[in-house]
Amino acid sequence: MMLPTLRRAGELEPSIPGLLVCAILLLIGGWLGAPVLIGLFASLAFGSTAFATLTALGGSSPLIYTLFALALIVVTLCRKSFARDIGTVLGTHRSAWIVMGLVLYTFGSAIILPRLFIGQTTAFVIYRGSILELPLQPTNGNITQAAYFAVGALTYFVFSMALLRRDGLRVVTLGFFVYVGLNALLGALDLAGKLVGLGDILIGIRTANYALLTEISEGGFWRIVGGHPEASSFAIFTISGLAFCFAYWRASGSRLALALGATCLMLVMLSTSSTGYGAIALLGAVFAIGSLRSMLRGRILARDLAIAACVPIFLGLVATIYVVHPKAVEPVINLVDSTLIKKAESQSAQERAYWNARSLSALGDTMGLGIGLGSSRASSWIIAVISQLGVVGTLLMIALLAALLKGPGPGQPTAPGDESLALFKGARACAFAFLIGASLSGGAADPGVLFFICLAVVVSLRRSFNARLARPAARPRNESVYPLPRTAG
Repeated sequence: MMLPTLRRAGELEPSIPGLLVCAILLLIGGWLGAPVLIGLFASLAFGSTAFATLTALGGSSPLIYTLFALALIVVTLCRKSFARDIGTVLGTHRSAWIVMGLVLYTFGSAIILPRLFIGQTTAFVIYRGSILELPLQPTNGNITQAAYFAVGALTYFVFSMALLRRDGLRVVTLGFFVYVGLNALLGALDLAGKLVGLGDILIGIRTANYALLTEISEGGFWRIVGGHPEASSFAIFTISGLAFCFAYWRASGSRLALALGATCLMLVMLSTSSTGYGAIALLGAVFAIGSLRSMLRGRILARDLAIAACVPIFLGLVATIYVVHPKAVEPVINLVDSTLIKKAESQSAQERAYWNARSLSALGDTMGLGIGLGSSRASSWIIAVISQLGVVGTLLMIALLAALLKGPGPGQPTAPGDESLALFKGARACAFAFLIGASLSGGAADPGVLFFICLAVVVSLRRSFNARLARPAARPRNESVYPLPRTAG
């Protein structure tokens, strides 16, 4: 079976609701002082809103974040300081060269590998709303996924340059809070509409050409999807927001971060998403290990002790309710049973396990080169990276992960509540949590624009910390607030 190939180039059907959402987000961003950059952050909450449909690419519908990302790239290119800023980034960020190499490799893999290994293995592709296992062949997904990956990579450079400016820290920090808050707001609106019997009240802005699973219940509870096409996607983005707020609060004591983090946690728990529950369990284990290490080193935070004290109180409260009124917790038990215990035995879980197994076998069929970005679909970001990008692409991705997870270094600020350190830890936790969620149920190899934004923030701030350690206390008037050292890293 042959899939439809490219048709008349240039066919584009604009989405009026999608463009209206873009206009509103631009106004919000303008009110906050950075229309395009903050608009990009805000657009990440609209995971089912497209600004157009590209019929020339088989009905692909780019989400509105791509419009903001492209606009931000153009604005950055038009700055007078562009040449100096990009030179600074390339001269001080080893990660920048890895990102460039990975983009070139992914483009090459998307074009060459499906043709080189055509028919020699199978791939899972979306065709007319269904996922089919077909012999490997070039698809529209090779083009669209490579384009999305390139947009994300370019965003890395844009944010690296944005943090060279004096207002970079403030604007980027504000952008993260706008993203988390708007994503939570859409989730709350979605749940409220279903609880009062109005159904999916956000259906008017769901203009992307996706399969929408927005009005489904699980164990007697409505699934929360917010501005996304399904509950698992909403859970992944909400988990990333939760991780950002939690890490930011631990580092700064911000009450806003604490309130938003608590809201995100509640929404994930109510979302009925097994991806969300699994991600919370994994992140909780990471936090417990980190807290134990700090305790062994004699550096336990009072905020960690407060969280540790809340756990037995919460468990005791649940146990008391169960003893006094057992029927009150029956819906919760049924929900856990349907989303976690029986999930592994479901047909959907077995189907996804088969996708992953066949994707891994494709790596062997292609002698470790992979089948090319966008050629297939898996049920885990990790599996998708390995099967599509092969050994070389996987190693490059591991290098970026190492740059993301590396600590702030000896030059980190020591002042309590330092904003730059809080943003560093928040962005790192945000990207890490996002990838955990994507590894549980993500189907694409592209880590997403949010990952590249967080990577740029982490690498840029780490360099600024090291520069503060190496430079004298006095700073020339014309120097950037976040000076970068000359040593590459």
